[in-house]
Amino acid sequence: MTIWLAALAASSAMTASVAAPSTRWGGGEILWDSFGVPHIYAKTEEGGFYGFGYAQAQSHGNLLLRMYGESRARAAEYWGEKYESQDKWLVANDVPARSAQWFRQQTPQMQKNLEAFAAGVNAYAAAHPDKSRRK
Repeated sequence: MTIWLAALAASSAMTASVAAPSTRWGGGEILWDSFGVPHIYAKTEEGGFYGFGYAQAQSHGNLLLRMYGESRARAAEYWGEKYESQDKWLVANDVPARSAQWFRQQTPQMQKNLEAFAAGVNAYAAAHPDKSRRK
């Protein structure tokens, strides 16, 4: 379950005051209302997770990237020494390795759903490379 970090690097919250166009993929669609809220329609559970990942990357790519770095105990490497004690705690408590174990303990369906979420994030990043430049 790999999220394309580089493409999310400069992505920021994009809550629109007007309705955004719909986003479509095989088996689903995201309709954005006038408040910037995504309404995800999918034919399958996996499709819903894919759409949710896509919508999260579009609306909260900056937060998603931060959580990705923090959860892997690499925040200090990416964003500075103020995260050093957090990274040390995560490593000392084996959180990055444990997360992989927890993923393996999920049901096959939930693993597919989580993979679909990551695929949705990656699809947004691939579709919007202009949002991946550092400023």
